[in-house]
Amino acid sequence: MAIDWHEIRHRFDPLARPTPHEVPHIYVRRPAGLTADLIVHLRPEVPERICLLLGQRSSGKTTELLQVMADLQVHYLVVVVDLGDVLPETFGILDVLFALGVALYRVGEEVASGQLDRRLYTDLLAGMGNSAQKWVERRQDGLVIPALAKALVLAARSIAPGPVVDITEKIAERVLDALRVERSESTDIERRLEQEPRPGEVLDCLRAIVEALEHTVARRPLLLLADGLDAFHPDLAFNVARREDILSALPCRAVFVAPPDLRIALGAPALHKLDLIGLPNLRVTDPDGRGGLPDATLQFFDELVGRRLPDGLSRERLLEDEQLARLARTSGGVIRDFVRMVYEACGYAAQESKSHLDGACIDHGIDELAQTMGPRARLENVRAILARVAKDHVLPTGPEALDLIHHNLVLLYRLGRHTWYDVHPAVKEDLPG
Repeated sequence: MAIDWHEIRHRFDPLARPTPHEVPHIYVRRPAGLTADLIVHLRPEVPERICLLLGQRSSGKTTELLQVMADLQVHYLVVVVDLGDVLPETFGILDVLFALGVALYRVGEEVASGQLDRRLYTDLLAGMGNSAQKWVERRQDGLVIPALAKALVLAARSIAPGPVVDITEKIAERVLDALRVERSESTDIERRLEQEPRPGEVLDCLRAIVEALEHTVARRPLLLLADGLDAFHPDLAFNVARREDILSALPCRAVFVAPPDLRIALGAPALHKLDLIGLPNLRVTDPDGRGGLPDATLQFFDELVGRRLPDGLSRERLLEDEQLARLARTSGGVIRDFVRMVYEACGYAAQESKSHLDGACIDHGIDELAQTMGPRARLENVRAILARVAKDHVLPTGPEALDLIHHNLVLLYRLGRHTWYDVHPAVKEDLPG
């Protein structure tokens, strides 16, 4: 029986996120998952805190969150937003608040016992986006506050009739109240919002939204799971984390998914106010890089492949033990990188009419992954960055900031302190210095 490589490749698409219904079928829980840690931090009796869920990029944090949601919905009205799907890389801190507003509107999924026509909140997101395109003015620091408030109000009124209409009317009313705009004058809201309100009114708007939700449908505390922060340019992630005044002022509990680099960028005040929850990576190599492969890790990836295969096709038929171990070692413990290599290997197998994923297919998958990792700054470039910082007393921004953090972590790794064992095997040869 010939293997349908196109079907197999589709099942290993690294950009496809499983729905909550698909998770039990294709997901393999880590030996040390984060569910228990999150539930401990988010118990209702614990004082409200903002949690940062730290994990390597594309390491399976979102899939873990899908599992966590079911446990947390007992105590909270859980609202999820994927910042990576809402905003492009160039957005700033006010745009993140804008995305949080979008998240709070998406409670439709939780209304009516969690079943709501997907078209309703799809239309809502489209309305929000159209409002933003029409009204948003560009400045260096991101969205103008009046434009943000205006987009919120316009989007609240753009939803098609359905179960959430009453909720959105109350939201719009509370937003108008927060902006001190009389209901009778709401038709002239464009003119009224040309006046710059005080910065705190953005948070007033968010508080109003949360209160409206809690008093109309929730009857439970609101929990915001903000995913996708690690998909942004490092500037945005760092700025969000450093603005602990904004994070601590959010009117609900929140969990932000962020990259491990963020821990380096955070100052002591932010660390004091935030709960950091680390997502443990699967250690497929020992700290000395000798390539030791724990049995539990190999079993994990073995089960991961098996769960994604159609009935009648075994992992052994698709992938020999030796090639599975190669992929596991090269993945660096990053689940999505492992999946990406299988995806690319399947494409090569289809092109070459292979009967299984042999060594040539695996070589192709590894090469494709390595080419997308991107180069890091060389030592001379790092020295130039440090010299400029010493001269201008200004921290680097943009790609340079990430290069500098990466370089410092590599230095610690090479000094034998093993504080960053996740230096990716696919890019070790390209590391600076």
